[in-house]
Amino acid sequence: MTEATLNVIMFFLAALLWAAFGVLLFWRQDYLVELWNGFRGQNLLLQGIEFIVLLPWVCALWLWNTGWLLWVRVLLVLGLAWVNLYMFWPWKDR
Repeated sequence: MTEATLNVIMFFLAALLWAAFGVLLFWRQDYLVELWNGFRGQNLLLQGIEFIVLLPWVCALWLWNTGWLLWVRVLLVLGLAWVNLYMFWPWKDR
């Protein structure tokens, strides 16, 4: 498998995870709270591994579950998603 193919696959995987986060954000916000509580209730070693592998999505979950104003949380989560997808964008000039 070439590097270009791997980059495209990783981009679409990241986009799929952000799309799933967005769907939950619009239709099942209570599930995001359950996901965060489930993450926090795990073994610290497992939390650390998940944090490293799923860093942007774990950060987005944390941001969403803070007590900050709604517009601040939405802006930060959208910004995080944009930066993450931009970093995975496989068609940019290097």
